[in-house]
Amino acid sequence: MIKQSLYLILLLLLATNSYAQLNLRKAILQSDLIISINNHRQDSIWDNDHTLQSYTQMDKIDSGNAFILRNKLKSTPQTLRLKNYLGQEGFFSHDINQPFSCLVPMVIDISKHYQDIFFIKKEKGQYKQVLMLPDVEDALFQAYRKQITSSSNFENTKNENERFSKTLDWFIENGLLPDGEFIAYYKQKGITTDSILYTEKQYQTILQQFQLGHEDLLSLIKKKYPEEVKQYYTQKMKDILLIEEPDYNNYYDFYKAISDLTDSFNSDTSSADYILCNALTSEKFEKYGKRDIMVHLLKVASEWK
Repeated sequence: MIKQSLYLILLLLLATNSYAQLNLRKAILQSDLIISINNHRQDSIWDNDHTLQSYTQMDKIDSGNAFILRNKLKSTPQTLRLKNYLGQEGFFSHDINQPFSCLVPMVIDISKHYQDIFFIKKEKGQYKQVLMLPDVEDALFQAYRKQITSSSNFENTKNENERFSKTLDWFIENGLLPDGEFIAYYKQKGITTDSILYTEKQYQTILQQFQLGHEDLLSLIKKKYPEEVKQYYTQKMKDILLIEEPDYNNYYDFYKAISDLTDSFNSDTSSADYILCNALTSEKFEKYGKRDIMVHLLKVASEWK
């Protein structure tokens, strides 16, 4: 019985989507209610003789089992029945759902607490599921909570220039790159171009967020703060070298750190350092050989200009 349970857990883990922090701006703005709740179940009803409609059923919603992150409704419903959309209905934005297109292993730490987050819209008396994030670990939950609560800083702003500026601040303060739809809209309005002009204050905030680990912001600051970027990545590489028994993820993180710092050695695929770097994620080398490679690449990174 125990073996069977472990096998089922393993299958669940392999089918669970792993994701870094997502840009939830569009999902937030489309939602009337955002709720964190783990007590829910799947249900289904035949609409007719050829259509089986599935639902997510929440039988009880109160302060004891749910956390309300956003509520634009007149009152919080005590129960909820959410229609699960068929793939072709395309209710939510493609970009919101895109990060979930690939199934990759996700490691569940049983010592941590995980929550499911539902983004819900009420339309013509029916509650619809805009987005559902399963198994969100506490640290990531807090990051998403910040995105959701801080969206009020720009959501009700009517002046287009002011809304653009406030939304840009929201992206930066949440460690996110502005999404393509945001740029396209304000480019259409003549407020920005493909290359957004950031203020010095915004650049400083971007650097701070990058140093906190939001590496997606690298493209915005790499030329402006080259020494700070190099210091960040070399320290990350040093920290990995201190790990006694590195695993594949550690080797990959080292590989990615020096690749990002050097633009994959200026995209010179024939260079010895490029080849050595790619060897880190290969099974052809023992860990001792990989350690020698990392020591060498750390020296390369420290001297990189």
